[in-house]
Amino acid sequence: MNTATNRYFVPIVKMFKSWNRAHYSKLTGFHVELALANAWPRAASPNYPYAQEPVKYTSFARAAAALFPALATQLIYSTPDPAGIGGNIDEYLSSEDRKLTRERLSRAAEEAQIALRHEERGYHEEAITKWRGIFGEPFPAYS
Repeated sequence: MNTATNRYFVPIVKMFKSWNRAHYSKLTGFHVELALANAWPRAASPNYPYAQEPVKYTSFARAAAALFPALATQLIYSTPDPAGIGGNIDEYLSSEDRKLTRERLSRAAEEAQIALRHEERGYHEEAITKWRGIFGEPFPAYS
């Protein structure tokens, strides 16, 4: 998945795990990784007309902004164990936990859109401050 996304997948997973720790910490790291892999938008492949390839983003900011709402939608569905050994890996989430996590992801999606608008207008300090608010203390502060 990392290769198919031009090496965006692993850093994005780390960013979303940071978001999870900063805002709720209800999702397991493995669940975040699998849910992002399932939520990542797909597009038709120019090489294989019937295949779907992960969308390749032009910036981490654009990827994060697109993936917050995609992940919120993904959490509607169960995430099966990819090894097929166990049941769903998200069985630990209560319906209330799932609902609150989806709401927080949706709020983060709105904040991410604001950060992108700041960036597009050249308001870099505001954009970076907004991203830091979304992803928490590990995200670098404006300097």
